[in-house]
This record gives sequence, structure tokens and C-alpha cells, in this order.
Amino acid sequence: GGYKKVKASTSKPLPVLDDGAEHELRAEIRGDELVATIDGAVVWQGRLPAVARELAGPVGVRSDNLAIDL
Repeated sequence: GGYKKVKASTSKPLPVLDDGAEHELRAEIRGDELVATIDGAVVWQGRLPAVARELAGPVGVRSDNLAIDL
């Protein structure tokens, strides 16, 4: 049970990402909001549950069917 779904309060259509092109994907917590951006543009935002304030430890990256450089 390690995952919680967070409903979007704001979401926009994702831009088309060309194969081989570099892009900046970012997720950050701003207060009680989780904000996701692509190349600096907000594409998704949602309010975190109160239990998120209690999280501690290292962050991770989960990816499915991607080739990425970190």
C-alpha cells in the first residue's frame, strides 16, 4: 500500500515531446500542493493529504517504459 492517489485541482493537456529532445520534468511540493511542470509550465497540481507532512526519507523516481538520463 505504498501509493496514494492525489486528485488534480488543475491539469492541462501535456505538450507533445519529441523523441531525442531534452525536456525538464519537475515535481515539487509547495505548501500542501504537489505541482508538476514540463519545461517550466505547470501541467498538473493537486492538494496533498495531511499524512504527506509526516513523510521523511530519500526521494525516488518511478518510470515505466522510458529511457532517461538523471
